[in-house]
Amino acid sequence: MSSTIGVQNIAHTNGTNAMTVNSDAVVSLPNIPYLTARVDNNKNVSPSGTTGIVIWDTVLASRGILLNTTTGVFTVPINGLYNFNAAVRLNADYNFIYWQVRNQDDSAALQGQKLVMAHGKTGATFSTAVGSVLLPLTTSTNYAITVATNTATSVAISSSQTWLDINFVG
Repeated sequence: MSSTIGVQNIAHTNGTNAMTVNSDAVVSLPNIPYLTARVDNNKNVSPSGTTGIVIWDTVLASRGILLNTTTGVFTVPINGLYNFNAAVRLNADYNFIYWQVRNQDDSAALQGQKLVMAHGKTGATFSTAVGSVLLPLTTSTNYAITVATNTATSVAISSSQTWLDINFVG
């Protein structure tokens, strides 16, 4: 014996759709926060773990996550778990490079030992850290992604291969 519940829309009490299921059983969640951004203008950064903020100056798409394209600081609209995927390419040869998500309100690195790190290669003209991390974030908190290397000397961020995706997962 089976039961069937026929639902097309699940609505919030304010009348907005929280979820829609079409006739092909495709679920649409229209209010899930996300952000896709990149660096378009070559900028210099001093790659220190606390102050080497990556300035994402171009928002390609966003829903709910607010990014200041001048400071690189962002906020999220709802508390929850967020997935970060990013690549940061610096135009120099480093022994190591990493990026991390920081709470700018108290200068704390959120992922602790889960740094997104790469080891350099002698003689290369650039160094890139690419990867992902899953972190709990809260509203009304200012966050930024910082980059660090084995030296804090100012260096150009490559605009061609520096990008960011943030997605709310639950």
